[in-house]
Amino acid sequence: MSDRTRGLILGTIASVLWASVFVAARYLTHVRGVDPYYTAALRFGSGAIVAVAYLLATGKGPKLMRATRALGWMSLLGFIGIFSMGILVFISASLTSSINSALILNANAIFIAVFSVLIGERVPGIRFLGLIVGLAGCGLIVLGSAPEQTFAVADNLLGSLAALGGALCWALYTVLGKRSVRQYGGPEIAAGTLVFGGLMLVIVVLVRQPLASFPRPSPCSCGTGRSSWLTQTCWARRSTLRP
Repeated sequence: MSDRTRGLILGTIASVLWASVFVAARYLTHVRGVDPYYTAALRFGSGAIVAVAYLLATGKGPKLMRATRALGWMSLLGFIGIFSMGILVFISASLTSSINSALILNANAIFIAVFSVLIGERVPGIRFLGLIVGLAGCGLIVLGSAPEQTFAVADNLLGSLAALGGALCWALYTVLGKRSVRQYGGPEIAAGTLVFGGLMLVIVVLVRQPLASFPRPSPCSCGTGRSSWLTQTCWARRSTLRP
């Protein structure tokens, strides 16, 4: 199997896992009324625990310790790709439909291409044409108003803009993380960013609201945590494969 094929398979797995998050996020934040910050902290916090436990159980503890040499980068990536993106995703889910959130968030490839050019990577012209079409589609989602929508237009706009911000954060996280992933390993860097990003989210949650006032964790929210780490790992591994 070629590196390109392996990368496409891992990217597909990550996309499937990523897609499940939006429906769960909409259910928890909108239907159940769970605080978006709390949901994000629970998702990435549980994902960090699963990630570290897996690496230790499979004998990759030394590799994880070696990855701590990139502590600064992992902290930065955790802030961008876990803390910032996580909050924006769940705020988006609480304000607009899961379809809108998913479509806009998955347009992060547009911004990945732009950021890649800024760091010197080559992007073929035909791909840029496709990315422009994708960006136009995002604009239609953000500014459009379907008749069957049951939520306020203002909420739809704010939720879509939050999703757009999440896409920007994810794209920046992907591009900036490539070097560290190739040097220290995908699962190790993914686990480190989850730990730092999860800790940031927990701190914000505890500052905003006392712990005793939060609801008990549900299987749905914990499940998004496990899928979070798997998604991060798939994308991280894919970043080590050259096109």
